[in-house]
Amino acid sequence: MSSSQLTRIGQGQTMLLVNPKESGEYLCEAQTSRGSDTSKPVLLEVVTCDSETVG
Repeated sequence: MSSSQLTRIGQGQTMLLVNPKESGEYLCEAQTSRGSDTSKPVLLEVVTCDSETVG
């Protein structure tokens, strides 16, 4: 994983992606006293738009 900022929200994590270089495959790994598990990977594509498009 890259240097993306992670913020804890309740029981989960929110990833703030600000750069197309952060695009790629991500997964979740969880570990508790009952054991551990890993999610299936998901492909995430980060896109940007120019300021004229925004507004």
